[in-house]
Amino acid sequence: MIARRLAIPLILLLVLAGLAAGGVLAWRIGLGLDRLEGRIERIGWGEIALADLALDDTLTARRLAVEWDGLTLKRVAIAGLHLKGQLGDGPLFGPLDRWLFGAAGGGGAGALPAFDLDDVRISLGTEWGILRIALSGRGHTIEAVLSGPLAGRATITLAGGAVVLSAPALAIEEHDIALAGISLTRSGGQGNAHAAMKAGEMEIALDAAWQDQKGRTHLDLALRDLRAHPAFRPLVLAGDLEAGRSGLRFQGELADREREFVMTFAARHRADGTGDAKLTFDRLVFAPDGLQPDALLPALAGMVERAKGALGLIGRARWSKDGFDPHVTVRFDDLSATVNGIDLHRLNGVVTLTRLWPLETPPGQVLAMAGAVPGVPLADLELVFSLLGERGVSLEQGRMRLAGGRLELRPTILSAEGEGEVLIEAKGLDLGHLVELLGVRGLEADGTLDGQVPIRLAGQGAELAGGRLRAVHPGLVRYRPDPVPAALQGGGEGVSLMLAALADFHYEALDLALDGRTGRETTLGFHIRGRNPSLHDGYPFAFNLTLRGPLDRVVERAIAGWTIPERIEKEMRNFSR
Repeated sequence: MIARRLAIPLILLLVLAGLAAGGVLAWRIGLGLDRLEGRIERIGWGEIALADLALDDTLTARRLAVEWDGLTLKRVAIAGLHLKGQLGDGPLFGPLDRWLFGAAGGGGAGALPAFDLDDVRISLGTEWGILRIALSGRGHTIEAVLSGPLAGRATITLAGGAVVLSAPALAIEEHDIALAGISLTRSGGQGNAHAAMKAGEMEIALDAAWQDQKGRTHLDLALRDLRAHPAFRPLVLAGDLEAGRSGLRFQGELADREREFVMTFAARHRADGTGDAKLTFDRLVFAPDGLQPDALLPALAGMVERAKGALGLIGRARWSKDGFDPHVTVRFDDLSATVNGIDLHRLNGVVTLTRLWPLETPPGQVLAMAGAVPGVPLADLELVFSLLGERGVSLEQGRMRLAGGRLELRPTILSAEGEGEVLIEAKGLDLGHLVELLGVRGLEADGTLDGQVPIRLAGQGAELAGGRLRAVHPGLVRYRPDPVPAALQGGGEGVSLMLAALADFHYEALDLALDGRTGRETTLGFHIRGRNPSLHDGYPFAFNLTLRGPLDRVVERAIAGWTIPERIEKEMRNFSR
């Protein structure tokens, strides 16, 4: 949406400037006329005055007088002129762009006449509606009042060999766009422009400069987000602009001022109001001691940290009177980072965006990663999702591993801030692998666990609260610490009996409660019932035990040897095709 919002005010401002320079009259006369009516009031060397002028059904004028000296137009007086035209007909672009960008060469602002305008009204059909312009003025100052898709007042000054257009404020209400402090200056083959644009909640400063170079124009456009918390760092769009009867064509680069990232950019805007653009950077590399995402997008500060890996991007967009259609493809290439307090390891895949802000995607986007730690270490993740814009994120399907078992994510929707609850169904978890991850010296176990693991995402991190796993079959727990932990020493007869029983405990039932949070130890609460065959003739016992361990620090072991799934690797290979 941003590209279209930038194009609308810029094109309409160019039209206004061109009309003030007389470009439309030259355009219409040059087309060939079916009907030309009027009468000559006065004619002489260096002057002509016409009255009751009519050109086809597009132009009527009560009076038109022109004075010249040799080949130089000196003065134009117009009264009661009504002009109807259509922005988008190819011939309009020629004289307009030749005046503004100097593509014709030689004329420049110094050739522009003085004006005497009274009741000059112009109606231009555009793809955004009828633009109405009322012009008045004396000498080298022209006042313009605009209504329709672009509304406001502007002043055009012709002096000192330069043309200056200024407007305190213009508005495009249909698109919630406001422009302020607008200035546009053109002298000879050079020009510059400045404006502050507010589009919805976005505030951007636009600074442009151009210079003619052998039939084309070199353009530099600077973009700055003016908000207290900018969404992007200052950018510069630089390249060559060609204007002709068929429209506008641009080829160049979009980069930050430090050129830490550089993207190629190409765009066309055709005379019929349609256009397309392509933005590409093949590989943007992040490193812990180098470039980080918040350097490009300050809004990510505190959200995405310690990024390592690479991104690629291909953005395409088409526009017409029916709307703006973006299509952006992003490739994640072994990207690791901490996102909202959750560690993500080796993220890979290709994601397609169909809306730029708030972000939207088609259903069925797939990403794979070696591991993640939202309270517990998850390995070999494959996530199917879609971005819903302001409605949040739809988690459609997810598969992952934990402690040798299989976990499947129930479909759910998270808020736009990434908050919500995710419920994971666990099957076939290896109890021995799980207690091994805890790193409790002297503890061994076997058995298979099923259950549910709810993960609550909120703020800076994830919380595992109320996870419940249960042993599918009876099994064995052995706890033989050497030496006995200080917390258990001197615990009396009861602790001694417990340690004796757990030395070879054959459980009949085992329930496991999991609680934890990113960046903290994970708590495992055991409730087990069973017996030690060699203790008190196998007398039954029931124990409640609590163990704590840093599960979020052992994900490297859990993801050892991980490889990218074949179908995702194929999509990544086809990324730039």
